[in-house]
Amino acid sequence: MKTRLYSFLSQTSLKVVVCLLLLSGASFFVRAQETAYRFYFPQGHAVIDSTYMSNSATMAQFRELLRTTDLSNLESVVIEAGSSPEGGEALNNRLAVARGEALGAFLQKILPDLSDSKVTVRYNGEDWAGLRFAVEKDQDLDPKLRSRILEILDGKLSVKAKKSRLQALSGYKRVADKYYPELRYAFLYLSYGVPAPELPDLDYEINLVEEDLLIPVLRPLEVNTPVVPLESYRYFNKPILAVSTNVLYDLAITPNVALEIPVGKHWSLWTEYTFPWWVTKGNDRAWEILKWDVGVRYWLQGGRSKDPMDILKGHYIGLDLSGGYYDIEPHHKGWQGEFQLAGLEYGYAWALGKAWRLDAYLGLGWMGSHYRYYEAMEEDTHLLYQHSAKLNWFGPVKAGVSIKYIFNYRTAGRKK
Repeated sequence: MKTRLYSFLSQTSLKVVVCLLLLSGASFFVRAQETAYRFYFPQGHAVIDSTYMSNSATMAQFRELLRTTDLSNLESVVIEAGSSPEGGEALNNRLAVARGEALGAFLQKILPDLSDSKVTVRYNGEDWAGLRFAVEKDQDLDPKLRSRILEILDGKLSVKAKKSRLQALSGYKRVADKYYPELRYAFLYLSYGVPAPELPDLDYEINLVEEDLLIPVLRPLEVNTPVVPLESYRYFNKPILAVSTNVLYDLAITPNVALEIPVGKHWSLWTEYTFPWWVTKGNDRAWEILKWDVGVRYWLQGGRSKDPMDILKGHYIGLDLSGGYYDIEPHHKGWQGEFQLAGLEYGYAWALGKAWRLDAYLGLGWMGSHYRYYEAMEEDTHLLYQHSAKLNWFGPVKAGVSIKYIFNYRTAGRKK
C-alpha cells in the first residue's frame, strides 16, 4: 500500500514538475532568441529617416543581423508603435498607426517571403505609460516637478485635461523636449531559433501557452500595407479668443477690457466692459461709469491663407448694443443716469505679427438716457436734486484705438 502510494505521489510530482518546467520554459522554446530594434520619428512624421537620432546605428545593426543570421526560421515578428502626447489625440493615434505601417512595409521589402501570419502589430497611440515610466525613473528631474507630473498622469482626468495641466507647468517645455522624442517610435521585435520540442505523454492534456499570450495580437499586418507618409500633416496655432483694451479710453483714465471670439474666418462675437469709478477725496468731482457692450462683427477680408491665425485683420463692419450707468460730477454739480446705445461701427485692424492687432474704429448710432441733474451742497457732502430729463442722441457714439492679443493653442492637422 505504501509502495503504491509512493509511486502515485512520485508520478504525480513528476508530472507537476514537468508541467512547471515546460510552462516556465515556454518563452525560451518559443522565442529562443529575440532581437529588438527601435526607430525614432520627427514630430508629426511617419517616414523612417535613417539620419534621425539613433536610426543610423539601428539600421546598421539590422543590416548586420541580415548579413550574419539566417532568418528563414523566423518564428514571429512584433511591431509596436507610439506617439508623444501633444497636439490632437486623433492625429497622434493616426501617427502611431502610420509609423507601425511604415516599419511593416520596410520589413516586407527586406523579407518579401515573410508570412503575414507571423506578423503582429501593436499600436500604443499616445504613449502615456512610456511618459510616466520616463518621468518616474529620471533621478535628475526636480522632485516637486516629478511629483506634480505623476499626480497629473495618475489622476482620473480626460486626455485633454491632462495635456492642459501638463502644459501649464513651469517646467513643461524642458520635460517635453527631454522625453517626447523618445515616445515617437516604432519597435521591431524579431523572434527566431529552435522550435519547441515535442511534449512527453503525461496521460492528460496540457494547454501550453504559446504566441497568443506571449505576444498580444491586436491586428495582423496586411500584405502590401501601404506606407502612409504624414508629411502632409503639420502643427499650427489655432485661435481661441482675443483680449483688447481701448487705448483712447485708457488715456482718459477710463479702464476697459474687451473679449472677442472668432467664428470662422469672417465673423466674430465680442463684448466690452468699461468701468471707471473715480471720486476725488473731497467729493467735489466724480467720474463713475459702468458700461457693458455686446456685438457682432463681419470681417470683409477674412483669412486669405490656410493659417488659422490669419483672422481679425483688415476692414470690418459691426453691430453694437450697450447699456450702463453713470455719475459725472465736474465740480459741485453733476448728472446721474442710465443709458442705452445701438449703433453700427466700421473699423480696420492691422496685423502686428501672428497674435497682435492694432484696431481703429468709429461707431454711429443712437443713444438714449434718462438722467437726474443735481448740485452739491455743504462742501459736497450732500447732493441736492434739481430736475430730471431725457436725452436722445443720433451721431457718433463710440471711437477707439485698441491693442488686441489673440490667445491660441497648438494643434495639428493636414496641410491643404
